[in-house]
Amino acid sequence: MRALTLWPEWAYAICYLGKDIENRGWPPPPNLSRFCIHAGKNIGGTGREIESDVGIMLQIASDAGYRWDGKAMRDFTYREYLSLVDRVVADIRAMSSALVCAVRLDGVLPKRPQNMDGWHAPDSYGWKLADVKRFDPIPCKGMQGLWTVPDDLAEKVRVSCAS
Repeated sequence: MRALTLWPEWAYAICYLGKDIENRGWPPPPNLSRFCIHAGKNIGGTGREIESDVGIMLQIASDAGYRWDGKAMRDFTYREYLSLVDRVVADIRAMSSALVCAVRLDGVLPKRPQNMDGWHAPDSYGWKLADVKRFDPIPCKGMQGLWTVPDDLAEKVRVSCAS
């Protein structure tokens, strides 16, 4: 079983906000089908300006069509926005440094020079994700690129996905 480590806010977006494209500078290997998403340790990769990094992710989710009780980000008051960011930061911290879901690769969008298109960023291959199976976080250390999940953790993922 393979896994891909992401900054944890983007793993959260896949699990909870309908993020169905993962942007990479490289195409997936031809034999990749189902793989795990690992939420990395630090929001934004560095742990600096956490609220700002999460706010950017939430705005991209809104621009891609996600709604919170029917509301886009532009409809939030400043107080509602801060409350949402605080809740999401807490949820992200609870899932960091762990395997959080399994996904199926459902195709690849080519690199393109334009602006964002939903979740697809410019100058990136858009890995189309489908059949997201969330599970309780399984703590483990991640790695860059695609990596092989240790057998004991892969078994925990299989059991979690089966239930």
